[in-house]
Amino acid sequence: MRNWRWKILILVVAAAPEAAAGEAFQLQGLRVTSVGPAGPPRLRVDLVILGDGYLPEDFGPKGKWAIDTAQLVKNFFEKLPFKTLRGLFNVHLMEVPSLDAGADNSPNEDRKRTPFNCCYGFDGIARLLVVRDEKAVLEAAKNAPEPDLILILVNDPRDGGSGGEIENIPAPVCSKAATAFLTAIHELGHSFAHLGDEYADERVAPNYPLPESGDLEFPNLTLAKFVDASSWESLVKTLKWGRYFQSPDAFKRLGNGFYEGGYYRAKGIYRPAPSCVMATKSGGGRFCFVCLDEMTRAIYRRCGRGPTGGFPAAAVPEIQGPLARGYAHYVNGQFAKAYEEIDKLKTSKGITESDIKQALQLENGLERSFSAGLDLAEKLFEDGDPRAALEHFQIMEGAFKSTPRFKDFEEGRRKITGRPEFKRELEAQKGLEELQAQVRARQLGSKKDLEKRVEEFRRKFEGTRSEGKAKRLVDTNP
Repeated sequence: MRNWRWKILILVVAAAPEAAAGEAFQLQGLRVTSVGPAGPPRLRVDLVILGDGYLPEDFGPKGKWAIDTAQLVKNFFEKLPFKTLRGLFNVHLMEVPSLDAGADNSPNEDRKRTPFNCCYGFDGIARLLVVRDEKAVLEAAKNAPEPDLILILVNDPRDGGSGGEIENIPAPVCSKAATAFLTAIHELGHSFAHLGDEYADERVAPNYPLPESGDLEFPNLTLAKFVDASSWESLVKTLKWGRYFQSPDAFKRLGNGFYEGGYYRAKGIYRPAPSCVMATKSGGGRFCFVCLDEMTRAIYRRCGRGPTGGFPAAAVPEIQGPLARGYAHYVNGQFAKAYEEIDKLKTSKGITESDIKQALQLENGLERSFSAGLDLAEKLFEDGDPRAALEHFQIMEGAFKSTPRFKDFEEGRRKITGRPEFKRELEAQKGLEELQAQVRARQLGSKKDLEKRVEEFRRKFEGTRSEGKAKRLVDTNP
């Protein structure tokens, strides 16, 4: 379910005691490890997994935390689209010790001494597992790179979970039960991809009134009154996701395209497919074709990419008519094909003034995309992130290869990466990231060991942008 869980969670935080049994937890200097190679945070989705109800002895190399998080990460990235986009995620595991295992049985109970004060049973729903101390979650999350997603894993075998956001960061909760992670994925559909619930539950429907005018805001739900299914052409034109059915064979692959029931109502609402992660409260099954596409786009968007994973195009008003195909290529970052369509139009017979105006519009978008791409690469380098600049150039190269601007692109790239200081800045950044990872994993021992390593780093990379960041490691770590 969507917003009601988020609102409920806020109410719980407002009404809950400050900490179980008056306990205060140390939330600074927590140990953080990463799963797999980490890419530039500006071009990745940083997922931070926090534990609640895990005892200090659970954090050994083969302890409960290691076992449970390994299973959670495995399960999470076996689901599409996360499986195919695993390389766009940085995954961080944060060890947050509790004094008691598990979670409280109800909102009225406050026995378990855990940092995030999780409990089951809110609103009379046994499996509704929520966080009651959002401030503690945010404080703990500061130990990791700035998160895009926070997932709270509760050390309790009972099935449970919930969703919502904390300070605009998607933050689902799930227990260690075998299928509880599916709830977290369902909730991310809401908070990360802005998807609506596709199931019917007339008990809560009155809490979600239909819009007085226009359609529902969700990309996977539409009011039935707006859909004309009298012909293939009318369906493609009036169905919110009609673009998926522009070829007649699409119905063989995707079904009839609209199924009644959704947004907590059995009638009057259409959803794209008979089954979907968003069509069940527990999040079972797979995302339907619309929800899969929307979640994929959301991930690409966070990673600074276009809707199909390529270079992001500058905004241009939608173009219909002879240049519609060129516009589609442009939006998808296929700039060489967009240029081809423009050239075809310019040499065609019967070209109109309106066509010329649209061609200029598209050419302007291509120019703005080119300039914005080089400007971003420059900014990434100036901000001390040459590794992100290199990856950004790789994406940009794919978009501008075989276009009239490719030589200019190569020249622009040389001006940045060919600077004498670029190689040194890149080396410094890699060294800093290794040092930061060791600090987060608490591998350096004492404060003096950290100060010694930082001083060695500063002498080696004096004058680089990473030098100042290394100094701050001493100031911000106890």
